[in-house]
Amino acid sequence: GSSSISLSIRRNQILRHVLIALLACSLYYLKIHHTTDDTKEAEQQQQQHQSNNSNNVIHALSGSLGSALSITIFYPLETVRTRL
Repeated sequence: GSSSISLSIRRNQILRHVLIALLACSLYYLKIHHTTDDTKEAEQQQQQHQSNNSNNVIHALSGSLGSALSITIFYPLETVRTRL
């Protein structure tokens, strides 16, 4: 009944967050790897100073994406296991 509806709503919310994180990662990747040669030189100089920050952002996004994906996959299984 209502628990299956709330589970479906929760799953949709999680999937929405996963899609937003994927979109953000894709845009970040495109910005870094698909620029013109002139801007690449300037960005390489900036990236040397910001390499730690960009690595932290990538790790944070991948961690949140992995967490959301694991919750999406295992939450329904955990619900079934606890109800048995």
